[in-house]
Amino acid sequence: MAQHHGLSEHRGMNEAAMTDSGRVRSHRFSNRFAHLTPYDRAEEFLRALGGVGTDGDGDLDGPMLGDPATEEAADVDAGIAFFGQFIDHEITFDPTSSLERENDPNALENFRTPALDLDSVYGSGPEVRPFLYDSREPHDAKLLTGPAADADPTDESAPRAARFGATDLQRNRQGAALITDPRNDENVVISQLQLAFIKFHNRVVDYVRSGDGAHLLDEEESVYDTARRLVRWHYQWIVLHEFLPQICDGSVLDDIRSRGRSYFLQSDSPVSIPVEFAGAAYRYGHSQIRDRYTVNDDTEDVQFFPGPDPENVRPVIDMMVAADGAGMTADNMGPPADVSGASDAPNLNGFGPVGDDLVVDWSYFFDHQPGTDGAGKVQPARPIDAALPPALFLLPFISEGPKSLAARNLLRGKALGLPSGQALAEEMGIDPLDNDELPLPGGQSFQEYLQSVYRGADTEAPLWLYVLAEAEHQEDGHRLGALGSRIVGEVIRGMVDADERAFVNEDPEWTPALSRPVSGDEAGGSESAETPYRLADLLHFATGPAPDGLTIHEVDGDGSGSAPDTPDDDPTNGEAVVLDHTGSGELPIDGYTVDYEEQSETISGEEPVAPGERVVVYTGDGPDDTDDIDERAIALGRGIAAVNDDGDTVVVRTRTGEVSAYAEYAG
Repeated sequence: MAQHHGLSEHRGMNEAAMTDSGRVRSHRFSNRFAHLTPYDRAEEFLRALGGVGTDGDGDLDGPMLGDPATEEAADVDAGIAFFGQFIDHEITFDPTSSLERENDPNALENFRTPALDLDSVYGSGPEVRPFLYDSREPHDAKLLTGPAADADPTDESAPRAARFGATDLQRNRQGAALITDPRNDENVVISQLQLAFIKFHNRVVDYVRSGDGAHLLDEEESVYDTARRLVRWHYQWIVLHEFLPQICDGSVLDDIRSRGRSYFLQSDSPVSIPVEFAGAAYRYGHSQIRDRYTVNDDTEDVQFFPGPDPENVRPVIDMMVAADGAGMTADNMGPPADVSGASDAPNLNGFGPVGDDLVVDWSYFFDHQPGTDGAGKVQPARPIDAALPPALFLLPFISEGPKSLAARNLLRGKALGLPSGQALAEEMGIDPLDNDELPLPGGQSFQEYLQSVYRGADTEAPLWLYVLAEAEHQEDGHRLGALGSRIVGEVIRGMVDADERAFVNEDPEWTPALSRPVSGDEAGGSESAETPYRLADLLHFATGPAPDGLTIHEVDGDGSGSAPDTPDDDPTNGEAVVLDHTGSGELPIDGYTVDYEEQSETISGEEPVAPGERVVVYTGDGPDDTDDIDERAIALGRGIAAVNDDGDTVVVRTRTGEVSAYAEYAG
């Protein structure tokens, strides 16, 4: 694979990015290779290449249609596809490019900051986006989630997220998620990933404000600013050290690290998103999507999209052809009304509340048991190849244009004036693959397909198709090939390098500072460069109890334990919960609740708890004289005991209902 550095022409962020279709009107998109001849083929050809229909024998057919009955597995976790989608939404927001609209390059504009700064989570901060933040928290330090009061920490059969906190995003009365980017609610998995990052921020707030991470709090920063910086840096670390190595060729990444970027986001150019990346190479993730997913222990084989079962796509298309006339195909018509909802089975379609049955157990999407030779639960992603799952050929939410995502991607590449894969590879010093080296489903090559439609003399392929087929040809679909890796690796690495606030610029020697329950020593791993901090570590931390340092030392259910005595006529018999603050910073407990299963009481009017301080929360009025006891006494003032003598679980919850500490009373 030959390579050379530098090109003669670059149309940047504030310059005229041109295609044959005209100027791309944007301040954050650019055509890096606008001087190359676009891959300009007839729309009918591209619709057929990316569409599906029935052949002469009545069999379901499509050049890029995968077979759900023989779904193959890549050597990366299923969640990587959704994390890639999360990154995409993080750096690009082009409302004119939504799947519901026509491809219009002259309207292309990016409204998202082209940086891995998690503005899709934080918006522009609590002053500009107050609806994202919890006003009950000091200085709006935490982000809002959906309700969390029903979290049951003792239910070990439930997903971890359901045991300790909120299971859904905050939503309005109509079920719409109140988040910065509505695309992060378009399917259940991406919605739950957005929630996990919100909860991760809130856990980091607890950790640095009062937990064991108080030493991480920068004296010149607020708690919110420190937490946001740490969240961003851990996210950037994962992108560079886990995500890119799992989707890109290692030798290409090594070259980028050692010699720098050769073609994209070079240091002397304005930061912008290359359309070669956004319109083609980074759309590789569509091929990694599975038709079905196991979501948690109780919910298996859930369809990704609503509509017919993947195995029943053929009869649906048959009915569509019969209903709409011979010669019509599924890329230019919609399913009949009585067919589009043919399956009543659960699906992962988003834009609505997430039910308890669809709360994601992340161990099914990211390996939480590394080094166990497949003993964990994690599902694999599909390979990166030109065989897309059937669900992506009958998108249920499209009102105009092709219903096939493949056809839409190909048409968008034409509209953006993208060059062919071969032309771009040659321009970037990479030996291009011939069309007969680009595999399609069913064992045929792209060249053989071209010959079958009387285009055998065509020596080029659409850039998006080329990237997919290159991955299968060179990497067996486990990761991107030479061209795809170069584009994706340089652009994502370049966005991190160009961000002055990124850890690589502010603190180049920084390494993740939070606990590593999955990859670290506590999980049997080794804290070394060979086992970097993982996304599974982040998710485990985000979905656990609040790391605020609060623990339940004892549930004194009858006054016989360590709680200081109360008067003999105390109707609660001295019932109390003894709390210890084991963290390193002051813990504001005002607004915390003590949940006695069937009933709860709120702590109010209390000063923060000092590190090492013990607090005794009495169900009733507590001791007559608290001056003679060392512990701080808090009296809830109830006139009757709350803990069942036969055994109850007592749960202390944060202001937002997240679990802080819990213990069972043995009686």
